[in-house]
Amino acid sequence: MSRPVNWRRENDPSAHSTLPPDGAGAHDGADCCLFEPVGTPDSLDLLFLVQTVARNIRKQWEKELRARIPGLNATRASAILELGRSGGASQSQLAILLGLSRMAMSQLLDDLESRDWILRESVPADRRTWAIRLTEEGQRALSVFQAIGRSFADRSCAAISDKRRIALAQTLFALANGAAAVSAAEAPQNNSSNEQRSEQ
Repeated sequence: MSRPVNWRRENDPSAHSTLPPDGAGAHDGADCCLFEPVGTPDSLDLLFLVQTVARNIRKQWEKELRARIPGLNATRASAILELGRSGGASQSQLAILLGLSRMAMSQLLDDLESRDWILRESVPADRRTWAIRLTEEGQRALSVFQAIGRSFADRSCAAISDKRRIALAQTLFALANGAAAVSAAEAPQNNSSNEQRSEQ
């Protein structure tokens, strides 16, 4: 997604950066900082902002994890945190939650299993399905990740008032629902196109 034309650029002396220079990240092949939009942001501005903030947060979260636990990354931590939140999940459910392909999910689980953080158990009702749960060692890792995550989140959100937190949560929820509605509306069209191709 390209930077909207009505966003202030780094060489604009009147621009106000919302991130320090060390928060700059690569975007479309060029380094850029996150700047406040000029005037009322349109829909593209908002999606650009969400995408950029998410990328910067993930980058800082990765640095935080690696500094505390060598070899740990955001994907491994997210898997453990999701399993702790849900109490367990199937391999396919976890892949959807983490946005991973079947192969990437399998490799991740192999890694977590080698660390004795998870157990994979076949489901009696469906031998093709694997249920994933945390081991005792995984529960201890979960406590550590939760503490690291809470500290990181509290510091990241320190400047956001309770009122703004509520508004932000409501806005992100509405955005998520909007994106889901778009996907749901496109699904029948995609299915119809696939059916037409198969008939040809």
